[in-house]
Amino acid sequence: MRGVRLVIGVVALTVVVWACRVLLIESQDGSLLESNSGSEVSLHLYCAAGLRLPVEDIVALYHEEFGRVVHVSYAGSGALESQLKLAPGDLYLPADWSYIERTQAQGVVAESIPVSDLLPGVVLPVDSEISIQSLSDLSKPELRLSIGDESTAIGALTRQVLNQAGLWDVVSANVAVMKPTVNNVAEDVAMGAVDAGIVWEVIGSQFDELEFVSLPELEANTRRAAIGVLTKSTQPAEALHFARFLSSRNRGRVVFEKCGFAVPSNQTTDRWASVPTLTFFCESTLRPVIQSRVREFEEREGCRVATVFESPATLVSHIESGARPSAYFSCDKSFPDSVSAQFHDSETVSKTDVILLAAKGNPKRIDALADLGKDGLKVGLGNPDKSAQGGVVANALRRAGVWELLLNTKSVEVLAEGPELVSRMLAGELDTVLVYRSNILGASEVLTRCEVIEINDPMAFSSQCYAVARDTEFPQLARRLGLFLRNGDMMPARFERAGFEWIQPNGGVGE
Repeated sequence: MRGVRLVIGVVALTVVVWACRVLLIESQDGSLLESNSGSEVSLHLYCAAGLRLPVEDIVALYHEEFGRVVHVSYAGSGALESQLKLAPGDLYLPADWSYIERTQAQGVVAESIPVSDLLPGVVLPVDSEISIQSLSDLSKPELRLSIGDESTAIGALTRQVLNQAGLWDVVSANVAVMKPTVNNVAEDVAMGAVDAGIVWEVIGSQFDELEFVSLPELEANTRRAAIGVLTKSTQPAEALHFARFLSSRNRGRVVFEKCGFAVPSNQTTDRWASVPTLTFFCESTLRPVIQSRVREFEEREGCRVATVFESPATLVSHIESGARPSAYFSCDKSFPDSVSAQFHDSETVSKTDVILLAAKGNPKRIDALADLGKDGLKVGLGNPDKSAQGGVVANALRRAGVWELLLNTKSVEVLAEGPELVSRMLAGELDTVLVYRSNILGASEVLTRCEVIEINDPMAFSSQCYAVARDTEFPQLARRLGLFLRNGDMMPARFERAGFEWIQPNGGVGE
């Protein structure tokens, strides 16, 4: 264990030096907030044993900056999963993303943030005469092997890979011992108790006595560790504060890197800020649906969301002029093409269809799009050059064969936005308008004075989409905002009451 103690000593000294330097830099640029406050906060983290080295240093650094205590239980990822379901706690950091996925599906874990990638492989003593060049070499006669038990992420992975290769039966005959943590497996090999073991590369690198061998079958099964907030936590804002600290590019990630762990890139990792601020562009039609939910997100995350509600054209103009929002909630997937390169692929949240709006009783006898060509009929349309709605409507009219006819009709009003069309309709200045269903639901005056006529065109709709900016300093926070807007129990009903058809989430936003 000489190698382990030496590595831990060097890493601890490095982290202390680094921590002092970071504290100085942060205090100089004014970005360190609430330092040495919150001493009354006490959190409980369930952490995979293989991540112990960086996590212990991060917990100490966090306490130094904020005076907050984080108690940590270390064990195999599966054993911890069983514990946290029975005991109080706030956070879960397993060594494999599959544990996060499973606990989220069970309603045990809420938010999650990626932390580190873990490469599995074989470790041998540095003076070993055994050659391991392929997975099948693990079945060599008289080879003594140590692996993690089924409660560990590395143990579960070992069984999965060997079963997929059809080698489990023959290799398991060489398994001399199964250990409750990946660290124990490495220790077995370092002490000469066995000939080889399967561990994470970063664990093997902590032992001077060990040589790490990467095998293609194992390398193809690299795992990602992520930290999740438990739904049972009674202090979610404080739990998220630590989770953001541990995973941020200029705090916890630095410690993980110094300890030899592979970490996500800057583009997928948040900069540390005690109270981060997101700039969120959202089209005004969605304001009644999401505004209160955004406030709930601020409270839960302990962050600020500077929300700008405007028309699509105004928001795009702001971006084209240099504005850099962290996220954008668009009323139509096709509209912000001119700025789409600044955002990751968007996810569709809902959709809304186009309808005809006529005066109560339908005195002009408008039953279909073809009726819009009637002489003297005052029709209101969106401008296809200035709004996504206008483009959707124009295409619907082309499919109905009346677009060219309407262009040559003097009684057609072409306006920029749906709300303006509805206002002109209520003022009696128009006989009918083509607008989104979301433009009129929830407006009691419209529903009492007008009636909806279905156009029965399955292609006449727009999709509302959420996208995360590529250059935001808080990509994970922006991603969680999108998920928060989608995953609340009341959100489907909110969208549907406002005239939007809810689209079932697929699990990711802006990744």
